Amino acid sequence: MLSFLESIRPTGLTDLDGALRNWALRGTRPGLAILISDLLSPTGFENGLNELLGRGYEVVVVQVLSPDEVNPPLTGDLSLIDVETRRPQDVTVDGPMRDLYMNRLAAWRDEVAAFCVGRGVHYLMVETSIPWEELILYDLRRLQVVR
Repeated sequence: MLSFLESIRPTGLTDLDGALRNWALRGTRPGLAILISDLLSPTGFENGLNELLGRGYEVVVVQVLSPDEVNPPLTGDLSLIDVETRRPQDVTVDGPMRDLYMNRLAAWRDEVAAFCVGRGVHYLMVETSIPWEELILYDLRRLQVVR
């Protein structure tokens, strides 16, 4: 599975919501669906997760963010480039702006967790610095997704 994922080259904009809905509609026998994503999709993900749940899937959301996204080391005047749209955004990062970012990120992660928990979806937030084996052997077992 990991070899397959490493071979994929992303193109275009991410439509996570549409991809989840498509998967839910194509599936003939619901089972365990594990979504591993940063959830930073312009189309959202909520409707797609609801489609999976409505079709009887047991859903696990593993939200993955890099340590730099969780605790950005950036300061000063910057031109950030969105990796999916390739659009630049000029920003000035100072103490208050960094605090605002950290607060908004925490609020967004709380919203995602509340959305998932409120629908019986297993939710886990991890950073990319966590080894894959630890995620599977510890975190997913703790959620009782893997035994």
